Formats: sequence, C-alpha cells, structure tokens
Amino acid sequence: MKTAKRILVWVILLIFTGMSAALAMKAAVGVSAWDAMSQSISMTTGIKIGTVAIGTNTLCVLLQLLLLRKNFRVRELLQIPLTIASGSVINFFYYDVFSAIAIKQYILNVLLLILAYLILAFFISGVTVINVVIFPLEGFVSELSKKTGQSFGKLRLLVDVVCAAISLGLTFLFSLQFTIREGTLLGMVMLGPLIGVFIKWLVPVIKRMGLLVESNRD
Repeated sequence: MKTAKRILVWVILLIFTGMSAALAMKAAVGVSAWDAMSQSISMTTGIKIGTVAIGTNTLCVLLQLLLLRKNFRVRELLQIPLTIASGSVINFFYYDVFSAIAIKQYILNVLLLILAYLILAFFISGVTVINVVIFPLEGFVSELSKKTGQSFGKLRLLVDVVCAAISLGLTFLFSLQFTIREGTLLGMVMLGPLIGVFIKWLVPVIKRMGLLVESNRD
C-alpha cells in the first residue's frame, strides 16, 4: 500500500513537472539549455517537443547502459516509461492545454516564466525526494561523474553548454527563433537554488507522509 501511494504521488508530481516545463516554453523568452535544444530540434524537424524529449532522454538511458554495462540494473529501465510519460505530458500541455497562450507584453512573458520556474522547481524537488526513478539526464551525468571522477556539477554544466551550442547552431543554420535567451540565464540563476530550498522543505513533509525512502543508487 505504501509503495502504491508513493508511486501515485510521484506520478502526480511528474504530471505537474511536465506541465510547468510546457508553461516555461510558452513564455517564449528562453528556457533551460536542455529544453532549448529540444525546442530547436523540434522546430528543425517538425517533431513535437515532448517527442524530441522522449528521444533525447532515452539516449541518456542508453548512455547509462554503455557506461555501466553488466552493472546496469534492470530497475533503471523504469527511466524509459518515465521519459515517455514526461514527454507525453509536455506535448499535451504545450500543444493542447496551453495552445491559446500568446502573450504580447514582454514583462508578462517574463513573469509567466518566473512563475513556471517556481512551479517547476517545486515539483522537480518533489519527484527527487520521493525518488521512485531518477531523471535520465541526471542519471547519465551521475554515472559519468563516477566513471571520470569529475564533479556532478561540472559535468552538468558541460552538458548545458553542449546543449546550448547545439540549439544555437541549429538556430543560425536554419534561421530559427532563438530558444537560448534571457530566460535561459534566469533558469540557471533560479532553478538550482530553488530546488535546493524546496528539497529541504519537502523532505520532512514527505517523511511525515510516510513516503520517504533512502536512495537505492550506489
């Protein structure tokens, strides 16, 4: 019963995470480097953003498999349904629920992005604390950190730099709308610290709910 409750709460948090990510994209003043890359690939290929995210996150799972080989645990394959669910939620909210959002005033778009980042940080924190399945990107960077001896933070920043470069490259090559903008820098400033604050606040709350377990990862 406890496991079923954990999974239910985790799924609800995951849905809101996808919703807030879609809302941040709709603000159209720049998003995180990872999401910006997905948006640029989407604009280049015509494939929906969430579907692109499914592909890139699945790649992260495969990279974990290459790094871990025989030490790769079957449990980590749960990242794939997580990826499919997350991408589907983003598609649903971005293309259906939020399809009518088209704010003309720049300041309102910035305020919408800040609101989206606040919501996103909160729900990412909840998903992280409940710890049913780790996000594929973070899982890949974590394993790469263990293999190379480099810090997680440095490697995560390197991934952002690569994603930003890909996004900008596609933008200039195909004359796309810029997805790396001031909102990208705002996300770098806001998301990390907010997630840290929310995690500290949520740990005792989740613990009181009886949903907190120790990480199973080495």
